[in-house]
Amino acid sequence: MLIKRISKVTRNEKSTIQYLIKKGILKTKKICHKYKKEMSFYLEEKEFRCQKKGHNIKISIFKNTFFENCKIGINKLLLICYLYLHKISTTQIVKMVGVHSESVTYWALNLREMLADSLDFSDVKIGGPNIIVEVDETKLGKRKFNRGRLVDGVWVIGGI
Repeated sequence: MLIKRISKVTRNEKSTIQYLIKKGILKTKKICHKYKKEMSFYLEEKEFRCQKKGHNIKISIFKNTFFENCKIGINKLLLICYLYLHKISTTQIVKMVGVHSESVTYWALNLREMLADSLDFSDVKIGGPNIIVEVDETKLGKRKFNRGRLVDGVWVIGGI
């Protein structure tokens, strides 16, 4: 995405929310857990409402999403994510977005955790026909008095 496009998307919260809805990241439909009916969607208030008689419940559109605990504005958060993923430094992001460094650090950590959780660490076959796999191992430990002996430590295995 061009910087021109991201600046248009993140110019205010409403345009950012509309963009996230268009991309399918935020939903516009939610079912009331009590009455099993579709709740009303209010973009300006950023919430869903079920207004059945005697049951006036409001739920944030950000509930159970990456944006749930956002206190800096959804548009600023999306811009932070964009800049962070384009390898812009934290100090530069702070200057560009106009938020505290603690906020940028907090959201960068959340983003890293979310990306790490999305990785598939299942067993994968490495190598194959005409592909050479090199594997090496080492044991990391501490030797006492520079003498050879069994070393308590951790085995590390690496491959190329």
